[in-house]
Amino acid sequence: GIDVYFGHIKSPAVVVEGSSRLVVTTPPMSKAGIVDIRVQTDQGKVLTLRNGFTYLESQNWDPTGGFGGTKN
Repeated sequence: GIDVYFGHIKSPAVVVEGSSRLVVTTPPMSKAGIVDIRVQTDQGKVLTLRNGFTYLESQNWDPTGGFGGTKN
């Protein structure tokens, strides 16, 4: 299996779509800021994308866009 972390928080859902694509649900974060994304396999391989995702401070939740984040 594959686990994906945003900062130190594990994604609640990861779907593997082929050999080069993951669909990942971003976990909630308590504050805005930039975090690393870490992908870890059950075989111990780790890939880290430094400063890979930015959580934005948002007052409004949009059902089509979530709580607001950007892919860096």
